[in-house]
Amino acid sequence: MKLKIGKRTFGINFYYINNTPITVHGTTNRCVDGTYVMYLDYDKLNITDIVPEIEIIIEKFKLSSVYIFQSSHLSYHVICLDKITAREFSDILNQSSCDENFKRIPTNYCLRKWVLRFSVKGKKEAPKHIMTIISNYNIRQKSKPKNGLNKI
Repeated sequence: MKLKIGKRTFGINFYYINNTPITVHGTTNRCVDGTYVMYLDYDKLNITDIVPEIEIIIEKFKLSSVYIFQSSHLSYHVICLDKITAREFSDILNQSSCDENFKRIPTNYCLRKWVLRFSVKGKKEAPKHIMTIISNYNIRQKSKPKNGLNKI
């Protein structure tokens, strides 16, 4: 919507936010030592578009195997348990085509950690492990999986 005041025109955008609270369970990617593990959240993309991108990220950052979970139709969670620095995680986020809202979580919520759910969410089922991209790299320290991740 545009609003004209004098010689100036202002653009105004409205959007709807569902304020109905839903309890979900998830994990964060910040480790107790201040490092991170790679969490990516892809929405409205085919898995055939995501896998080549992840393979490039694995090669560029020399990451070990990556686990992909389908969270709903055309939505995926991608996790690598290698411990990486905040700068490396930021670089990975910027080079990925994952969800823009996921990338902006620290800005929107004043947190320095990202969350991926592993439980049901309303009518959506819990994310299901659908594939692992095997890597030849195994040079980084690993985070120990907790909660739902220990089942992969």
